[in-house]
Amino acid sequence: MVLLFKGMVHAVHGLVSVLIVAAAAQFNLQLLQTHKMVSVFTAVAAVQFNLQLSPTGVIGVYMNNGTATIQGNTITNNSSYGISSVNGSNLTVTNCTLSNNGSGITANSITSAITGNSILNNTNYGINATGISIYDEWYSNTFHGNGYAVVLNNASPWIAYNTICDNTFGVVINSSFPNFCDYAGGGYNAITYSSTPLFRADNSSTVVMGYWSQGGYNSVFGSDLPDMEARNSSGIWADNTYWGSGQPAVYADGTSWITTRTPLASDPNPTSCSGSSAPSSFVINSSAIKANLFTTNGDNASKYEEAIANGRSGNFQKAKETLLSLIDGEYDHKYSPLALLAFYEFVLNEKYIKNKSGLTDSLNTGLNDLLTKVSKRAKGDSLIPYSLRFLAREAALARDTRGMISYNTEIITNYPNSSNELSALYDLTTHYAEIEQDFTKADQYYSRMVTGYPKEDLTLFAGINLGGNQASLKQIMLADADQLLIDYDLSNAFPNPFNPITTITYQLPKEGLVILKIYDILGNEVKTLVNEQKEMGKYTVQFDASSLASGMYIYQLRVNDYTSTKKMLLLK
Repeated sequence: MVLLFKGMVHAVHGLVSVLIVAAAAQFNLQLLQTHKMVSVFTAVAAVQFNLQLSPTGVIGVYMNNGTATIQGNTITNNSSYGISSVNGSNLTVTNCTLSNNGSGITANSITSAITGNSILNNTNYGINATGISIYDEWYSNTFHGNGYAVVLNNASPWIAYNTICDNTFGVVINSSFPNFCDYAGGGYNAITYSSTPLFRADNSSTVVMGYWSQGGYNSVFGSDLPDMEARNSSGIWADNTYWGSGQPAVYADGTSWITTRTPLASDPNPTSCSGSSAPSSFVINSSAIKANLFTTNGDNASKYEEAIANGRSGNFQKAKETLLSLIDGEYDHKYSPLALLAFYEFVLNEKYIKNKSGLTDSLNTGLNDLLTKVSKRAKGDSLIPYSLRFLAREAALARDTRGMISYNTEIITNYPNSSNELSALYDLTTHYAEIEQDFTKADQYYSRMVTGYPKEDLTLFAGINLGGNQASLKQIMLADADQLLIDYDLSNAFPNPFNPITTITYQLPKEGLVILKIYDILGNEVKTLVNEQKEMGKYTVQFDASSLASGMYIYQLRVNDYTSTKKMLLLK
């Protein structure tokens, strides 16, 4: 069934200007001063809009399991979202202006094509996306004056020819595999001018902007902090990039990497944004420089680089064979998670190439078999939570809600106080808030985020998604010193009290010999958890007290000239 509406709707007052639920329709409407609960409601499956939406409402267009093409429209002045599209919807937005909304576009578990739009002066986000596949394309958009320009969580679109300029915050990528280029290789994105890092990859993300001479031609410069960051087992291929008039200002923690090879001498996107090509004022210390270099030190590093070279040249099978040797070998705190991450990335690349010929079923089966195998390893294996994260991601993309919830719940139960738990909490908070609209459950997960991760980006985003603090995002500055690991820190064990396992987290602003020991209340040494050289970064370690009696225990961290001691209580 196809519904066709033409005409003008005006002087209506409420929450949603256009509501689409499993709908098939075409619209040619002009909506002015709309304040009604629903101006237009359709209930079947493909919608084409040619609208001017100037509502003073909460949401301009809301889609739940519908299909819509929104073309040549102005959607403005909505307190929450210009467009909200969730739960299996198919959304195309072309040549529109989305301005002065709480957020321009929010997308959760949909298929999307977003091209040629002006996304301007939205308080919270230009685009906030969760559950976006490798088949989506976002090309030739302008993001200007927004709170966060783009936030990606479990979202891996192709992003090219965009101007992302003069936003309060830049691009934040969490547990995602986006390509900031088109499939032919060229990126031509201008990501410039922000008071915080322009580009951040976090929590097991891999971003392709340019690899040696393949792709690139992006412009990244103009932040008062590092222009680019990678944290928590993440990597950014940023070769063939223009970095402004200075050297690349990038930061990677001890588990991550950024490549900045073959930097461009001139700006490939010179007319994309106003302003001068000033270098970042961020000064990288010697430890940060060491962490940022993608070098081969040791057998695992050599294997990893060999696998990456094969995978990036299209020899996926050989790359995966090498990566499997790292995944199945002795655990390396840096290269084992990165190997699993790269294996997953190359399967995604294969799926993209083979999708048109329908040859992806065997790839899906092989990937799920590997991830399931790793997830069922002996308790304490450090790769288990990473495999569960990827299984949760695949379940979400397959619209397997039960599987997504189950995998994320397992992470929260068994791997607290970790970046994997943080991502799982965010996934569940967002799912219950945006798709199921079960705000009681959403708030339960969000409360844990506030308690355990009060300064993390994802906690801020979850609060916005729940409707909190929507008007003042631009006043929040996340340039806290501890974001760059300037200080040592030994966190409180979680859970505490515990029985019999708890997790201890610590961070290092520079490399050093780390000694982490457990003592009983009388000062007798019980166990040494860590005694080895560590690079700067944030680390977690589990303490299993199965063989110990109930009581108070002391844990002490010593590294370089720093010592910190804390207590924890074992209750059996």
